[in-house]
Amino acid sequence: MSLLINAPADVMEILELLANQKFIKIKEEDLVITLEKITDSLRIRVLAKKEIDWRTFFLQLGAIVLEILEAFPFDRLHFSKFLVGKHHAYGDKPLMPWKELGILIRVHSKVGRLANISSNTGVDIGDETMMDTIRDLLGYSILGFLLHERIKTQCQSQVIPSSEDVFPRLGRA
Repeated sequence: MSLLINAPADVMEILELLANQKFIKIKEEDLVITLEKITDSLRIRVLAKKEIDWRTFFLQLGAIVLEILEAFPFDRLHFSKFLVGKHHAYGDKPLMPWKELGILIRVHSKVGRLANISSNTGVDIGDETMMDTIRDLLGYSILGFLLHERIKTQCQSQVIPSSEDVFPRLGRA
């Protein structure tokens, strides 16, 4: 099975898709509050075992974050190469056990970090800057989107065996 992301062109294609999304426009100062609302509402749906539109979540998250990043000097190609390098280093294996939910947990953690950085009046914490955290959110939204699309495609192409295939008749006459 190939990696979710194999080349910078894969990322560039998703960045273009995100740039064309028509979700809410937000101001930079509202970023943390908006992301907290989006991730908290999804977390509540997960805990309540309700159906989740993962595709829309990852597109919305990515579109919002990309819009904020592009208000600053942001090089899409540089980011694409960076994300491909990171993904090749980690591979798909860390994503597979928990699938979209695992990415949601990582996103939720990054949003918490962003809230912590912004509540400290923009002071960076440790070696991770606010921009690093925002870029990570964009990376997770792209990985989440691609992971969801792969899972959806695999589910559609799987042949579900009948119960007779799984539990053949035991020689009953």
